[in-house]
Formats: sequence, C-alpha cells, structure tokens
Amino acid sequence: MRKLLGIFLSFSLIMTMFSTTAYAEENAVPNENNYLSEELENNSQSDFVESKSVDDEQAQKNVEKTENLMQEENANHAVEKEIMNSVTKKEKEVTYEAKIGETFYATLKEALMVGGEVTLLKDVSVNEIIEITQDTTLDLGDFTITDNAAKRPFVVRAENFTIKANNGGMVIPESNNQAYGFVEAYVNNFSILGGKYQGNTDNGRLFRINTPESKTGTINVDGIVVNTNNEIIGHNGTYTNYSGSIRNSEFYTGMRSMYFDIIDTAETSTITIDNTKAVIARGPVIEVAGGNTVLSNNDWTVTGNYEGGYTWARTAVGVGYGANVTIKSGKYHADSEFMKENEGYGVYIYTSGGTVNIEGGSFSGTTAALRADVDKGTYNTPANIIVNNGEFNGDLLAKTNTGIESIVVNGGNFSGLTDATLNNTNNVQVNGGAFDLDVTNKVVEVKESIAVTKNNDTNYYIGKEKVKEALDHVMKGDKIAIIQNVTEIQVPDGVTVENKTGNDITVNGDVVKDNATIVVDEVPTAKVVYSHEGNWTNEDVTVTITTSEPIEDIRGWTKVDEQTFTKVYADNTLENITITDMTGNSNKIKVDVKNIDKQAPEIRGVKDISLVQGSNFDPLEGVSAYDYECGAIKDIRVTVNGQPSVDTNVVGIYELQYSVSDMAGNTTTVKRIVTVNPKEETLNHAPIIKADDITLTVGDKFDPRKYVAAIDNEDGNLTEIIEILENTVNTLKPGTYQVTYKVTDKEGASSRKVIKVVVNAKKEIIPSTPEKPNANKPSNDKGRVETGDQTNVGLYSSLFAISVLCITILAVWKKKNALENK
Repeated sequence: MRKLLGIFLSFSLIMTMFSTTAYAEENAVPNENNYLSEELENNSQSDFVESKSVDDEQAQKNVEKTENLMQEENANHAVEKEIMNSVTKKEKEVTYEAKIGETFYATLKEALMVGGEVTLLKDVSVNEIIEITQDTTLDLGDFTITDNAAKRPFVVRAENFTIKANNGGMVIPESNNQAYGFVEAYVNNFSILGGKYQGNTDNGRLFRINTPESKTGTINVDGIVVNTNNEIIGHNGTYTNYSGSIRNSEFYTGMRSMYFDIIDTAETSTITIDNTKAVIARGPVIEVAGGNTVLSNNDWTVTGNYEGGYTWARTAVGVGYGANVTIKSGKYHADSEFMKENEGYGVYIYTSGGTVNIEGGSFSGTTAALRADVDKGTYNTPANIIVNNGEFNGDLLAKTNTGIESIVVNGGNFSGLTDATLNNTNNVQVNGGAFDLDVTNKVVEVKESIAVTKNNDTNYYIGKEKVKEALDHVMKGDKIAIIQNVTEIQVPDGVTVENKTGNDITVNGDVVKDNATIVVDEVPTAKVVYSHEGNWTNEDVTVTITTSEPIEDIRGWTKVDEQTFTKVYADNTLENITITDMTGNSNKIKVDVKNIDKQAPEIRGVKDISLVQGSNFDPLEGVSAYDYECGAIKDIRVTVNGQPSVDTNVVGIYELQYSVSDMAGNTTTVKRIVTVNPKEETLNHAPIIKADDITLTVGDKFDPRKYVAAIDNEDGNLTEIIEILENTVNTLKPGTYQVTYKVTDKEGASSRKVIKVVVNAKKEIIPSTPEKPNANKPSNDKGRVETGDQTNVGLYSSLFAISVLCITILAVWKKKNALENK
C-alpha cells in the first residue's frame, strides 16, 4: 500500500514538473520559429493568456493535492504507530503486574523494589514479605491486593510512602490466620489516599507506623473505608514531633481505630481528624497518648458488643500521657444496650492524665458522658476536661482520691445527670450551662442561676449567657425560679416567676418580694374544689380554692399557703369571692355550695291494721315517702320481725318496720303492727243428691249419670264426683231395679241416694178384624211397633215427603227458565 502510494506521488510530481517545463520551453521559442503572422498572433493573444492561466491553476492544484496526500500518509503512519503501541501496551498490562512510568514489571515485588510511582495493573496476591527501601507511591487504582503473607506483606524503610486507590484496596482473607495487617512502615511521611481495606486478623494493626530514626513524621489519610476486627492505624514507639490529618474516612472495627504516641506537645505536633465515621465494638475510636489532636465533625459510636479487654476502653475518645485534645464538633457516643457496669464514656482521660477542651459536639455514655481519672501514685499529670459548649447525655465524673482530676463546665446543655454528678467528692465545677438537675452545689463562685420549667420538665441555667438564652425562650405557661445573682428580668405575660434569691427582684418593672411567686401581668384565676364533689351529703362541705398564683389573704377563709385557701359550709350557699394577686390584679370567683341535705325524709300512710286469717295483704298499699330536698322516694324498704313479709295464713301479731333514705344519706324508720285474727268456725253441710225414680220400656237406653246431680253449700256443684255404688238396671227385661249414688265434699261430708228404675214391657197392637191364623202360611206380623219405633217411622216419612216436594219444585223452575231463555 505504501509503495503504491509512493509511486503515485512520484508520478504526480514528475508530471507536474514536466508540465511546468514544457510551458517554459514553449514561451522561450525564438521569434524566427514563430511562423504565425503578427495579425494571427495578435488575434490569438487573448487565447494564449487564458490558456496560460488555466495551466497555472492546474499546477497549483496538483501541488496542493500532493501536499494533502503527503499529510494523509504521515497521519496514517501515526495512527498505525499508535495502534501498534496500544496493542503492545495492552499486551504488557495483561502480562505484567505493575509498571513505573512506561517500564513494565512482571511482579509487583520487582516494581516496589525499584520504587517511585508504582502503578498496579491487575488484582494480585502477595504471598511473601516485600521490603521497600525507596520512596514509593503505590497506586492501586481499581485493583485489589490480597494478602496471603505472614505478618505484613509490605515493610517500608524509606523517607516517604504513599498508597493511592480509587475503588481498589487491600484484603486479608479469613484463611490467612498468620496475617498482622498490610503495612509496617519505618517512614517519616506516610499517606493513604482512598481505597477499601478489609483485614480479617486478630493479630495486630493493619497499618503499623514505627518510629523512624528522626522520631518525626507526618500522616495523611483521606477517603478510605476500613473494615476489620482489630486496630487500623497506630504507632509503635514514641515520636518527638508528629502532625498530619485523617479526613473523610470510615472505620468499622472490633477494637480501636487509631492510636498515636507522641511526646512533643508543641503546636507543630498536631493531628487533625475531621469528617470521619467510626463504629467500634470495643473502643476507643482514638487513643491519644501525648501530642495535640483536634477533632471536628466526626460521627463515632462505640457499641460495647465485645467480650474482654479493659472496661475503660469502651469510650469514644481516650486520652492519656498528658495529651491535649480539642473537640470542636461531632458526635461521640458510647451508650448502647451492650454496655455493662462501668462501661461507656463519651470522653475518658485515664491513667496518665491529659487535657480535653470541648468547644462543641454531642457526647453520651452509659456510665458518664465525660470522665477524668488518674492513677494514684503512678502519674502526676492532672486530668482536666474544660467544657465550653456542647450537648451531653450522662454524668460528669472527676472522682478519685488523687485530687488532680477536674471537670470545669463553662457552658453546654446537660441531661441524664444523676446524684453521681452531685456527689461532694466529685470534682466538678460549674460556671455556666443548662442542666436537667440542680447543680448549684457545684457552683463555686456566685453566678447568675435560674431554673425554667416547661411542660413539667425543669432545667437549670447557670452563667450570664445561659440565663439570658433561657429567658429569651420562655413563653406563657412556663415557670421560672430565680435562684441567685439575678436582680431584674423581662418575661412575657403569663409566665410564673418565683423569687428564691433572698432579696427583692424586679419583674417587668414590678417588685417581687423574696419567696414570693407571681404570674406576670395576668389576672389570677382559681380552681374551686368541693369536699363532697357536688354529690348529696348530710355533712358540712369544705371548699378549697387553689389560685393560679400567690394572692392576698381572703377574709373568712383559712390560708393553707400562698395559693390555697379553705372554708367550711354548713348549708347550701352561693357567693362570689374576690381574690387579688401580689401585683394588685383582682378577679371574682364563684362559690356554689349545693346538695347539702340534713333533714330526714317522711313516710306517710303507715297505720296499724287487723286482718282475718287468709286475707290478702300488701304492706306498701297506701304507703309513700317524701323528702323536702330530693322529692318523692320510691325505694321503701319493709321488714317483718326480721322477715321480708307477713303470712296472713298464720294467726299472730306482726311488727313491720318501714325504712327509707334520701340521696344525702338521711334515714327515717317507722314501725307498724299487723294483727292476723283466726276465722269464725262454721258447720259444714252435707252435699245433696238430686235424682228421681225413672220408668223405661224394654229396649230403651239408660245412662245412670244422666238423671242425677249433686250440690254442696260450701263446695258448690259436685255432680262430676258422684260415685255410683250400685246399678242393677237391665233394660232388656221388664222389672224394677235400683241405682245407689254417693257424693263426698271437701270436708268429708257425704250423702247417698237410691232411686228405682222400672222397665216395662212393650205394648201389643190388636187389629180390628183379626184374621184366623193359617198354620201353613208364614205370618207377616212383625210384632207390635213400640212407641219409640212409631215415632221414628213418622219422622222419616215426613222428611221423605218434603224431599220429593223440593225436587219437584226445582224441576219445574228449571224447565220454566229453559223455556224463557228460548
């Protein structure tokens, strides 16, 4: 391709040169060779000029084309070279583990031994300790180093060592139980910039920084995320001067995150830790042993979910060996549910003393938010915590028998305080602040002090600034107790002010006496309480008035305290009471005593009575009860000789007691005598049986009960219980018979009666001309028809005749209708 392009370019160049030469030669021909006439020459002059112009333009185009082709050729060569270089680079990056500049190394170890800017090209595993003796920056990029080496894979002995990463980092697998961490550095300047680091090790710190010969150095950590069950960053040895910063990072670990051991406390030896997050099981998040440390905008939590170790280690900030720590802002908490006794501190100065200045932030601890403690006889450096501001939840403890611990509170808001803070042996001094417990016994100098109660929640404010801040936020309904060193205040209307200073004070221009309480510029109100709570009573009623603020004495009332007065009423009363507060505001209070009833109700209609045995008796008939306050009373209770009623079937004298009570408890009882007399004796009459003798004809039916009845003067009709003792009647045979009846009444009286029943034979009917009987011919004589049989024949004959007549009439009527319809 390149050869053909070269031939083409050469050919174009030769042709261009040939054309130009020919043109020059043509114009250089001598005049004698010009055989054209002058006239023809003159005529063709213009054509010649035009032809020359065209040739020049073509030549220029050819030159430009040639140049373009040459540029394109050069560009093609550059692209081809870049492609070749890129392919080579990719092949190298796949093949090699690291590079320094454009020099590639088969292993990371080879590159690190050279030093300089070492770039990791892929994920690698380090199985041995690599000694780094040159200043080195290890750029992990997005790749990860897996530590399979014993102890730490990188031991650095140089002036400077830096680790950089984007999404890459380092990891210790769980299978490597011999690992201590990642880096052991003997350097002056150590930096970790970005990356993720996970170390599953129980043996040591991930990044161990040993003291170099110069005993000076710097540290710079920014943007890292670490997850381990052990320590993260720490010194081994002592520095004379050390500084640096740890920023924008996250630490999740089982033990402490950071440990610094620095002798020099000059300002140049300062480590700044800013905008970090830490969740630590044991703690502390940081232990500062000497030097200066500044903390700001951090979010640190110690969970306490850890077995073993020192209990004091369950702290967010640990300070010792005379270190100076300044906390400007952030959250430092150690108050989780896992904390045990004597565990959990926001800040703890322990063992060897030090100083912590708190300018702001949030602190909490299960045992104490702040604690200062020094071992007796071992260390002589005081442990001092100075609080100027912040939010604190938990006790303040500066309590040992060494006497060189102290917590000085100049400001801040404190909650969760207990008597442990107030203990007389606790070396806490309060100069200002807001507290949820009365800490005035910790105020050494006389300071402005007030207590403000909002919604039954009382806080104490000490110091001019805190008092002013509190007064600026009080509102109607709040209560203020002026404790000391405040002489004049301005508060909104409706605020209750109590003067406890021992002197008069001025509230909104009004003088308030010592021990007096007022409600600022409000008319006093009162709650009226009645001892009977408005119910009916037959006793005196005590009325209690409780006012909204202290008032002047009320004439005729008993004073219990500045806001409570009582009075006893024997009768129902309605009156208005005037109350006046200490600033002259007055109000009328209505007192309405009612439902006092001391008069018993009245029972009416109760008189003695005599009854005849067996009579009906209603003990409440004609009886009523009435109360002059409550009106009619329906609930009348009656008892009879201790029993509920009178038995009128039993002769005797009964004493009835009527009792009734009204709603006030007044009761009236009335007695009544009821006498039940026996009945007069009467003769019992025997019952009477009514029955007559009967005559029958043979064949008649006979019912012995049809013809008898029995009545009794006492029991009435006894017909149904008549007994038939004897019945000899036979209606098929003529003769005289008898029937014997008996009846007995309820008293046992009885009667008997015997009647006769005559049964006659049937009478024969004799014809007027009797025929001689023919012995050879059966007789048609059916016998004489009895009276009963004759009567039945006549009846049946009549009914038959009537039926025939009705049928005839019906037939005639139908026929007539049929003819009319035609």
